[in-house]
Amino acid sequence: LLGFMVVSSRCAVIKQEALKKSRVTEKLRGGPRPTLSVLICARNERLVLPECLRDLRLQTEAADEILIIDDGSSDAMVEWLTAEYALTFAPANPGTPGQSATWPALRVWSKPNSGKADSLNLGWKKAVGEIVVTLDADTYMGADALAAIRDGFVEDPALGIAGGVLIPVCHRTPWAGFFQFFQTFEYARGFLWRLTWMQYDMLLLISGAFAAYRRSTLAAAGGFDASSWVEDYELTHRVYRNAYDRGEQVHVQTLRGARATTDCPARMRTFLNQRRRWCAGFIATHFQYHA
Repeated sequence: LLGFMVVSSRCAVIKQEALKKSRVTEKLRGGPRPTLSVLICARNERLVLPECLRDLRLQTEAADEILIIDDGSSDAMVEWLTAEYALTFAPANPGTPGQSATWPALRVWSKPNSGKADSLNLGWKKAVGEIVVTLDADTYMGADALAAIRDGFVEDPALGIAGGVLIPVCHRTPWAGFFQFFQTFEYARGFLWRLTWMQYDMLLLISGAFAAYRRSTLAAAGGFDASSWVEDYELTHRVYRNAYDRGEQVHVQTLRGARATTDCPARMRTFLNQRRRWCAGFIATHFQYHA
């Protein structure tokens, strides 16, 4: 009962803050908007990428560019992208991306498999947007998600990293309902904690499945650490450390208006492997930044 009262009180505060923020947002929409690049690093995501891209096309505020980094896929993902979006590659210059004739904002790089963090580093260095959004191919944004991301960075000039609110979805297995029930409450609890931590400038965890970075913040930090098991978590620690060393202020926030659903593990082995990697990566990062 006490836990329910605490959560209810917190939700009431969140609702009041949301009403206040909606009034601020109306004023923000009339001013200049930062350019925004969406970065999707994908390996063998042929089955989920169509829905992800469909939701990107339905945004109320479109991205200025969408960069897909193919990390050595073997499931005909690039062939599908080429046919669906009329991509044109330059065979004489393999370092250049495929450019879409039907969606000018879309570009696709194809490279050998080297891991997500390495692909992210390639992508954000090629991006031209003032804000770089990292999006997993199996994550599907609500129609106002990119608008909410822009709002957050306009409202707070010190905002360096922001995350969206993720809703887990499990399917394709007999146990999908059980895993979704468990992870829904797990994610809800986690985001309530994040809303509390960010009030004290102590938010350390932003999910890389749907995150946004001020490009200057990424550049100052040197990008993602390809040796880390949890490159998104490690980067947040490094951004805080670098800002502290320079005597600067940086904010990390969860933006409640930026909502998305994401595919989550629906098999025990996959679930345990994911959580083992997260746990090991969190511990390693804490030791790395313990002092």
